[in-house]
Amino acid sequence: MRLPIATAAFAIVFLSSDSASDPARPPAERALPWLRDFPADAVADEPSRGAEAQLRDRRHPDDACTTTSSASFALTAELAPSPGPELVLASFTAGVVVLDAAGRPLASAPPLACRGSVDAIEGVVVGELLPGEPVIALAATAGGRMERTTWLILYAPRGEALAPIFAAPVEEWRGPVVSTGEVTKLPGGALRYRTPDGEVSRWTYDRKAGRFVMRELLQPSPEARLAGPSV
Repeated sequence: MRLPIATAAFAIVFLSSDSASDPARPPAERALPWLRDFPADAVADEPSRGAEAQLRDRRHPDDACTTTSSASFALTAELAPSPGPELVLASFTAGVVVLDAAGRPLASAPPLACRGSVDAIEGVVVGELLPGEPVIALAATAGGRMERTTWLILYAPRGEALAPIFAAPVEEWRGPVVSTGEVTKLPGGALRYRTPDGEVSRWTYDRKAGRFVMRELLQPSPEARLAGPSV
């Protein structure tokens, strides 16, 4: 999967008063502050020293990347019916790999597209978003110090692949202007997505498409509301 990067600058700033380091927040929201009400079974909000070496043994990172971060994340969670918990390893330049209890690879997702000097994984969470199916939630920031975008990506195991079933920008940095969105799990497994520019929509899982699709626009962006109806 190659991460698309939005290029539009937003004049309206949405800043959350919550801090990702707030100990009162649920662990999943401390790791991924853009993801709300997600039923987390395992959380990794800090890089793991041993994860990078384990990833390099199985996936050669992209040498063309100029990212300053080689941080890799690791967590254990139940992702497959095989005995014992699985190990999830993730980094920007080596992608995501799931290993079984014996260290054998079960599923993987390719590296993200390098964009700039601050490319990095922000955190990883595993939980059951779809009934009976585990989901890996990952946030990745791509770009440089002046302009960068944070994306929230949801992966689901599909055979030997980790398929992206939802991916959307949740934070935009354009110089000193920061625009923040969020993804909230709704009852029944639907998603409420607020873009960094304020547009709000409802998404549900389409089994035929194998991913979440937008079903309803709940609120247009402030820019669209100010522009009025098109003629």
